[in-house]
Amino acid sequence: MCRALQRHGLVVKETLRASEQLKPDVAAERDDFSKEIAAVDPSRLIFLNESGILTNITRRYAQAPVGEQACGEAPANWVHLITIRE
Repeated sequence: MCRALQRHGLVVKETLRASEQLKPDVAAERDDFSKEIAAVDPSRLIFLNESGILTNITRRYAQAPVGEQACGEAPANWVHLITIRE
């Protein structure tokens, strides 16, 4: 299927972002966090190996022409996330 899509100039892309990201207060908090984390020395960061399973069935991928973004929205906080840590 991927080859067939590519022949037509389409690729599979993630489509959803949390709809809360569009709220002005959330956007401001995200911007503040980005500025704060940019000032942190990377050698002080610790990365954890973690996997998760979503229990919803919302489509997370769509097709879009190469060079174009496939966008969509879904409400947050209605799906269960099961986290598995090593």
